[in-house]
Amino acid sequence: MLLLHSLSMNGGVHHAIECLAPDELADAIEGFAYFGFDDITVWLRAASSDPALKEWTDKTEVAALNRYAEFIPDDDCLVNRFEAVYQKRTSDFAPVENARR
Repeated sequence: MLLLHSLSMNGGVHHAIECLAPDELADAIEGFAYFGFDDITVWLRAASSDPALKEWTDKTEVAALNRYAEFIPDDDCLVNRFEAVYQKRTSDFAPVENARR
């Protein structure tokens, strides 16, 4: 999920989809699903049939970026969701070892 987000913020949504291997894209989609981002999960799963994602042009890139921003308006959105899910499902996460303070 974070890899797709980083690539999208750096080079656009089409860039992210193009750069990720099929298994990485599937993992990113599952990450969004795990964290409860249901709308973006559905959207990305339909990427091959969505006009804004299927063809990479200047117009579709703007449409894809705008759509992505509706789902994930900023990094805080991800941070807040992570913290909420972590609080509910702490046991799903590996412990931090040798953390520096």
